[in-house]
Amino acid sequence: MAADRRAIAYLGHTFHYDNRLLPALLPGYLEEIRRLDSTVNLSTAGTVLDVGANVGQFAATVAWRFPHLSVWSFEPNPAALGYLQRNAAQTPGWHVLPWGIAPHEVEIPLWYVPGKSAQASHHQANATIGLAAHDLRQATVLCRPLDQRTLTDAGIPPAVDVVKIDVEGAEESVLRGLTE
Repeated sequence: MAADRRAIAYLGHTFHYDNRLLPALLPGYLEEIRRLDSTVNLSTAGTVLDVGANVGQFAATVAWRFPHLSVWSFEPNPAALGYLQRNAAQTPGWHVLPWGIAPHEVEIPLWYVPGKSAQASHHQANATIGLAAHDLRQATVLCRPLDQRTLTDAGIPPAVDVVKIDVEGAEESVLRGLTE
């Protein structure tokens, strides 16, 4: 972390990230996936949706521990997207969609601080909570409903075993975008 290399060996792969403190958080994802597996039995699951993927720490952990899974990561934040795509490129069953989920197709503002993409939010105040640096930026991002047409267009199977949502205050909008 002190070297601030922005890549680390993780579960036999190179994991790319923007926040120099992220390596300290990765062991927590191993525990999270272990608990999820004890509830869902990921060895028999097929498809995981990772909504609000950031740079892919959840998806990398689940995809690299359970390589038979198809993982679909949704991330509209342009500051995180390149890292997420590099991480997913190492795994054939891990797919990245560069948009968020909402009840209808819409372009909306997303606020973020460079190097702190995990806090990006559609709510400006959420993007800087607890941060000393306030180099706040805004991007306009696409959100779409995850309806039958979108599933078909994206190649996502109609049966999904796990949906992980981490969207910094936009959970209700995502849930409404998943109703169909």
